[in-house]
Amino acid sequence: MIQLAKAFSELKDKKYNNSYITKIKLEQYGKRRNTPCHVIIEKETSRFLIISSNMYDDNDQMVAKLSMTLFLNVVVSNLNETSVIPKEVVPWKTFSKQEIYDFSKAVGDANTIHLTEKPVVQGLLILKNIQESIKAFNTIEIKFTKPIYAGNPIYMESNGKNLTGYSNHVKVFQAVIK
Repeated sequence: MIQLAKAFSELKDKKYNNSYITKIKLEQYGKRRNTPCHVIIEKETSRFLIISSNMYDDNDQMVAKLSMTLFLNVVVSNLNETSVIPKEVVPWKTFSKQEIYDFSKAVGDANTIHLTEKPVVQGLLILKNIQESIKAFNTIEIKFTKPIYAGNPIYMESNGKNLTGYSNHVKVFQAVIK
């Protein structure tokens, strides 16, 4: 997953600064190898961008695809809203500033929202941690509804192959594992 994420660092354009991941999807079709990844811009408008990073095997067969939808130049508002948190949630993870900074460095992510004093946790870092906790999957798709900040605990509700993340008393993502 890291190799697929690193490929996105090729898109070092200032217009991607202050962008937020709204949807991310990791698909596995076969055994991944350390082969080069290819980044494709699937759709781009003034408000959003859909990109994918694809990995192929030695026979030119796609073995993994990481795609994401980014909202560009976002201003975050309504951070003080709250919602009812289900009783079934359990503590999952709290990301430190250092973990966020280290992940940015590891994948080449220079988006300033991840490098501030109160950084936003990367959607790819959330995906990486979910992926590591699941033994077998073909697809993980995560839809983000709010940013998650360093130091804010994330609570998880699991309903079979559906995961819902909460932080700061609000739903922050919904994940589906297949």
